[in-house]
Amino acid sequence: MIKLKSLLEQVVAGVIVLAIGGVAGWVANTWMNPKLPVVTAVIENPINDTELNYKPLIKGRYSGHLKESKIWVMVSHIETPERYFPYRISLEAPNAWRSLIYLGDTDDSDLNEHFVISVVQISASGSKSVEDYIATTSNQATKDPSYIYPGIQGLPTGSRKLDVINVVRK
Repeated sequence: MIKLKSLLEQVVAGVIVLAIGGVAGWVANTWMNPKLPVVTAVIENPINDTELNYKPLIKGRYSGHLKESKIWVMVSHIETPERYFPYRISLEAPNAWRSLIYLGDTDDSDLNEHFVISVVQISASGSKSVEDYIATTSNQATKDPSYIYPGIQGLPTGSRKLDVINVVRK
């Protein structure tokens, strides 16, 4: 009987620890990563595994409210998937978006290279950091035409990938 009571106490203690851990995890996730409003977005053109030129126009659709977040197009090289190059989108009615992007360098050095195009929802504060990156690098490129954009390492806090396709530069 004593062994059964001891076992029951251990089980109850384990359940309590799991419950406290779950609540603590939920609280930390809620406060550290504010919930983004529910938004969906898809890339309609081009489709996955398409060959694209250096400067393609990307088009898609979205639904949901963008009051506290923005949608961005992020491009990364297949070999450096956590280094992103952000592009603004233009919202069009009804619920359409488009973005002009660049795949690699202006010369032919990136021909046949594989790229990943992602549509990403980013919180207002995360979008501010992306805007700051664009402003800083644009200023640097204006001063030095040979400037190579470094990209951003990882997505900002409060980001969610909504759609991803792979393409090849032709």
